[in-house]
Amino acid sequence: MIPAAQRMVTELLARQLGIDVGELDTAVGDDPMAAFVALSIAGQPRAAAPGGDSAGERLARVAVMVGACSLCLGEEPACLECGGVGRPGSRAPDREALLRWIRPSLRRVDLCLSVLRERPENNHGRGDER
Repeated sequence: MIPAAQRMVTELLARQLGIDVGELDTAVGDDPMAAFVALSIAGQPRAAAPGGDSAGERLARVAVMVGACSLCLGEEPACLECGGVGRPGSRAPDREALLRWIRPSLRRVDLCLSVLRERPENNHGRGDER
């Protein structure tokens, strides 16, 4: 599992269990999925998520917003849904939901979004090249 996906799994698992991410990260080391499976087999109770939705439901909601695979966000080559090619932007995102979700964070760091100009020659790229 790539480090970004590993961190995401650890954070989601910590939230579900109601424990500190740092403690869980120390306990599971390099294999958060093994810890998840072990806890599932042991029947370990999980804390209810705020709002009643599960981490999987939240991940699916974010994936729709950013136009990514709802199982792995395009970070897992062995993913049954996308085969690792479902990264954000690989599908049509939910524009309105994405804007509602990200706008407060952008404001917090004094950034804003604007639409591309009607005349493409004035756009100077789409913002995704580096």
